[in-house]
Amino acid sequence: MKNLVSLLLLLLTCYGLNAQSQSEGLRIATGYFASFGVQPGGSISLDVPIGSFSKGYVLRPQVAIFTNPGNHYSLLTMVAMNRQWNKQKKERLRYHRLGLGLGYGLQFEQVGLSVNLGSGEVGARDRVEYSYLFPHLTYGYGRWLGTHWGMYAQLSVGQQLGRNAKGSALLNTELGVFYQLN
Repeated sequence: MKNLVSLLLLLLTCYGLNAQSQSEGLRIATGYFASFGVQPGGSISLDVPIGSFSKGYVLRPQVAIFTNPGNHYSLLTMVAMNRQWNKQKKERLRYHRLGLGLGYGLQFEQVGLSVNLGSGEVGARDRVEYSYLFPHLTYGYGRWLGTHWGMYAQLSVGQQLGRNAKGSALLNTELGVFYQLN
């Protein structure tokens, strides 16, 4: 719950940054999010331009949920500062992004369960919570499909850092759509 409140405060702060800048508007994006391409989930993010989308930098707060069924469930909140380059190709605007970010993740991993030997039913599942920081490098590609909406793909790679984290690398892939609010 504390993480969700922090995320809402971050989104409101980003909206305040956008109100102060001379920007082209906010983009909201949602998509299929998969860690290592096989652990299915979803994400929602907000693209906040610093200046304008055509000239530069984009701050992107994001929340993602993904799972490896029967093993773990994960919640990952991230913020990335991206540099964006736009190209006009075949009457469609396209962009490439490269950025650095920091995330905070919670992973609820199953470490045991109880089985009723008489009926074969699975009883209680024992889960352990791991938390970690996720510094990462991000690359994204997007294409406008209409006047206000488009599609994007994003790849982020980084290391899990934490006292009780396993210290493994994460490779997150994302494919989704975005909508420009203004």
